[in-house]
Amino acid sequence: MDQTSNKNQSQVEIPCECKYDVESSYLNIESSREDDLFYCYNCALMDNNMPKYLLINILQNEKKQFLLNWPHLDDKELVQQIREFSFQQNSKQQVMLQIENFFKDFITEFTEVLGQKQKIILNNQNLINEDIQKLLDFYKETAQLEDINKIIQNQSSSKQQKANQILQIINNKKNDSKDNTNKIRLMIDKINQQPKVNLETLNQYKQSIISQIQLIDNKHFADLKAISEKNFLNAQSIQKIKSENNTELIKNGNLDIILQLISNKTNFCTQKYTDSLQFELLKLQEVINALNIEKDVYVNGKKQINFNNFNANQIEDIEILCLKIEELNSQLKQQQEQGQKGENSDLFKQLQPSSDLIANNIDKVYDCIDKQKKEKIKQLLRKYPIFEIEQIIKVIPYKFKIDISNWQDFNLSGRLTQDNNGNQKLETVQQKHFISYIEIKQNSLYKMVIELKLLNKHLFIGLVGKSHKDSQYIHESSQINSFIVGSNYGDRGVSKVVKGKCLRDVNYPNEYNQIEITFCVKNKLFQVSDYPLRQNINGINDHRLNLINLNEQYYLGFELYSEGDSLTILKFDEIQIQD
Repeated sequence: MDQTSNKNQSQVEIPCECKYDVESSYLNIESSREDDLFYCYNCALMDNNMPKYLLINILQNEKKQFLLNWPHLDDKELVQQIREFSFQQNSKQQVMLQIENFFKDFITEFTEVLGQKQKIILNNQNLINEDIQKLLDFYKETAQLEDINKIIQNQSSSKQQKANQILQIINNKKNDSKDNTNKIRLMIDKINQQPKVNLETLNQYKQSIISQIQLIDNKHFADLKAISEKNFLNAQSIQKIKSENNTELIKNGNLDIILQLISNKTNFCTQKYTDSLQFELLKLQEVINALNIEKDVYVNGKKQINFNNFNANQIEDIEILCLKIEELNSQLKQQQEQGQKGENSDLFKQLQPSSDLIANNIDKVYDCIDKQKKEKIKQLLRKYPIFEIEQIIKVIPYKFKIDISNWQDFNLSGRLTQDNNGNQKLETVQQKHFISYIEIKQNSLYKMVIELKLLNKHLFIGLVGKSHKDSQYIHESSQINSFIVGSNYGDRGVSKVVKGKCLRDVNYPNEYNQIEITFCVKNKLFQVSDYPLRQNINGINDHRLNLINLNEQYYLGFELYSEGDSLTILKFDEIQIQD
């Protein structure tokens, strides 16, 4: 049916008016006469103006709906645009699908990127929260406020016991204060250096993005293009800055060496300062590294000391060491200017005796150090007598309990109290012997500072064997090593002069009213000096050292007699070698 119809349609012939009497193939679209409308190929060709002729076959083609030379529109460009719209209309389903896919992909990509950023920010914030919690836990642990509260709430403890326990905590806090302060400062610096989440900025950024997304409609595509181009350039600039800031430090370059010198721990620069300095100078790394700076940084055979593994206390010890050396050099220079022989030995006698004490007793006390190391330490101490025991060893406040002896009812002749600073004080209340003991460890080295208040100088302090405890007077049981004030009692064991004079011959209380006792049972060490000057040091007489029985448990004993006499323990430390 269709083929027949097409055939019949193609057989319709309209003759041309020309002499050739052939079928017309063209329409003259510029004609205004009926007899000048149909043309054959030859006539149209001879007219030499083909654009005004239109093939009749085109009109029979249903696909040819848009003709540029059809006269119903003056502007051919409009026909061309209509033709383009026709193509779009034919592919409208495809366009709709493309739009749907675009928004689907846009939402997916946007959600994925936003989700990734959410995870990063949440993870960073979680790290900050963990550091803050560590800080709070450390503060809570070191403050021990809960422990104090438990002590106060303990109904089974007396007021005196509570006070003693709380004072021990307070003293421990004071001793650990410097170390805890440094640790907390480092923890806070670490927290402050981490970038914080600014929700206000994020909210502004969110509103900016939403306002741009709201421009996605048929009215603002031109604006979107301009905005997207501007945003792209801004993102490139930010990425460039970020890339510059993330520039890795080139090892052994000029900048690396400079930063190493500045960040030396002995400069005491804060981490915040060194990080900020590196952040800014990295922007100029190429310029700095290109400078013609001498490459030999250090003196021949020397190099920078690495202090990275030193803790804060050890760095402070180095600072003290430098100050002591500077002080020593100043004294040497002063002696030389005065025409004296500036020998270390002369100054050595004038300085505090801690270095002397360590050097003399290092073989006895420090069994864990081999012989070669001991000799090196001795040489160092002799060359630079600048160390205090507390600065090269670990000092731990000794938690002690004073046991009042009830032998012969001596417990009624005195009392145990506290001074205004919470220090434990032994005081006689009647003219009668008042004896007390402190339990000690046989292998530990101790250092004790005592303040004396005596009327007739009847005082004995010494090591008491368990076999003599609560059965003999201190001045009887401890004659091998007891300390006394005044010369009326003769040689009681601690009269060997290590430095200065025998304390029995030093005027009390005009020249001293405090003493420092350093002792260790295992090493048969018991030395007493005036405090704080330490100008006179006394030790156990050599011929009595063998009287100390290392197989027996010893206590530190105190004996007072005259009414109103007292001794106050200002300081009692157990000394250990630092790791």
